[in-house]
Amino acid sequence: MDNNIKKIQITLLIFALIAISLAVFLIYPLFNQIKTDSYNIISAKDKIATIEVQAQEINKFKNNYQAYKVKLDEFSQLFINPSEPIDFIKFLENTAVQSGVSSKISLQTSSLTDFAVFQDAVSGTFTQVMYFIKRIETGPYLVELQNLSVQNLVDDKKNVNAIITIKVFAK
Repeated sequence: MDNNIKKIQITLLIFALIAISLAVFLIYPLFNQIKTDSYNIISAKDKIATIEVQAQEINKFKNNYQAYKVKLDEFSQLFINPSEPIDFIKFLENTAVQSGVSSKISLQTSSLTDFAVFQDAVSGTFTQVMYFIKRIETGPYLVELQNLSVQNLVDDKKNVNAIITIKVFAK
């Protein structure tokens, strides 16, 4: 009997080792693979959903392209062509005439990609000069007034000279 109990114990030990081996070498890797595959499937579904949303946005953009084009063209007109700033100079000259000031425009620096800097020496009453500046700031171009220097004329108490440095952004 003692011999039978040892055989049963050895057999149980062998079956236990086989069960543990199966769990460690077969079931555990299988569950890890299932976990990895599940993550990959969820990730792929997320990518598909993102691509579908992007495709819908592209189709919406295509359908509304003409409306966007008008706005983009308007936006594009905010910038000057730095190699040919003629339109901006004409804008400054017309604004000076409309404001009642005399103007002397000079191009200070020009960057071929980012912006151009102009200096405008204007003369007129303080009110006219301020109106001129306001018209430049609210005009059709994207500008930044970098410097403003105003001086009273010695012989004429009514009029002032102003030097305005204007940074105009380019296409």
